[in-house]
Amino acid sequence: YVADISGHGLAAGQLMGKLKTAIRVSLQFRQQPTAVLESADRVLPAVKEANMYATLALLYFDGSSEAEYSLAGHPPILHYRGPTRDVARLAMEQFPLGLIPGGSYTSQRVAYAPQDLFLMMTDGISEVPNTDDEEFGLERLEQLLMNNAGQPLPQLWELIIGEVKRHGAQQD
Repeated sequence: YVADISGHGLAAGQLMGKLKTAIRVSLQFRQQPTAVLESADRVLPAVKEANMYATLALLYFDGSSEAEYSLAGHPPILHYRGPTRDVARLAMEQFPLGLIPGGSYTSQRVAYAPQDLFLMMTDGISEVPNTDDEEFGLERLEQLLMNNAGQPLPQLWELIIGEVKRHGAQQD
């Protein structure tokens, strides 16, 4: 999973620690992806400031040829499909965690092949502006995946971060 907390500073850092703990406890009890999100959504309102919330993207592999994913107010997961050499956006419109108490979450399944890649990121990557206030965007990330999917993962990560830094200064 990848999560992002609204706001900055100490309060956001503390809430991230609490969210990580809630997620880890759910995973220890082998909860399904939707139950993980619903558990975190029940816990967060009691441990956060009123104006704070968390977005989260979760991807679960169970040993089958399908992955289960769920998103809570988070940018799409980018799925590079090796056999077709294209990228699909795995998106869902669901509320962020801790925003509205008692939320219900769903998940979906997606088939994948051995050469596939999944890219999860926060808007701190996709929304980096350049000097003309143009965001880096999902399209650039998709193009980087399509052009460099054969690279080892550490090199692919360095390439993506390098392109983002060349585009503009990261503010989130």
